Amino acid sequence: MLNLSKISIKQKLIGFTMITSMVSLLLACTVFMVYDYTTQRNRITEGLVVLVDTVATNSAISLDFKDPQSAFKTLSALKLERHILAAAIYNHENNLFVSYKHENFNNIQIPEKLQEDGEYVDGLKLTLFHPINSSDKRVGTIYIQYDLTQFRATLYRYAFISLATLLVSSLLAFILSSKLQNMISNPILSLARTAEEISSHQDYSIRAIQHSQDEIGILIDHFNEMLFQIQNRDMALQVAQNQLRDRAKENFKLILNAAGEGI
Repeated sequence: MLNLSKISIKQKLIGFTMITSMVSLLLACTVFMVYDYTTQRNRITEGLVVLVDTVATNSAISLDFKDPQSAFKTLSALKLERHILAAAIYNHENNLFVSYKHENFNNIQIPEKLQEDGEYVDGLKLTLFHPINSSDKRVGTIYIQYDLTQFRATLYRYAFISLATLLVSSLLAFILSSKLQNMISNPILSLARTAEEISSHQDYSIRAIQHSQDEIGILIDHFNEMLFQIQNRDMALQVAQNQLRDRAKENFKLILNAAGEGI
């Protein structure tokens, strides 16, 4: 486990700044990607529903008159939408009535069994089952298979751009934090060097240099005030020691004089 107590304050400031920036950017990119995915997915679905409604309306007559040729012509109009790979119309008995495949995807399998109405995503394929109504009565079902390759490519491109943005932003954050952290670390390092010098030389007349008026500046002020008090206390103690030494000398002289007189 990383021991943060052994890391310098300079490295801590840079590390914390980098972590904060990267987490914020990663969260923002994730939110935008989810939003973009949801928006594009809804746009595709809404467009398909509008298209399917139009095809279903035109196919209802073909089902009523059991005219597969007319229904096929209706489905063939879907070739203008290049992302639609296949389509099919089923009658009210859920039997395949007519089908359409894009000319470049003839190997696509049209499902024989219908699923419940709605949309389904399977890999790079979106399938849609939609009812065909005539006179408020269900007469069949339309099936659409939509290619999501370009949709996924767009998402991957957006993810790549987001990753590149994250890396560039992290690099800029590292450069800026390396420069700006000096405003915080330098006064603290200067204070640490001053304390080391005082401890080595036992010289309490040394003072830390004031760099700012913020919390670090207040700390330096209190540190210098503490040094001033210690210096005054040492001076008073030195004076007291000198006075005590002088008294001891005087007493010793008195003792010697008394002893001489006694002898």
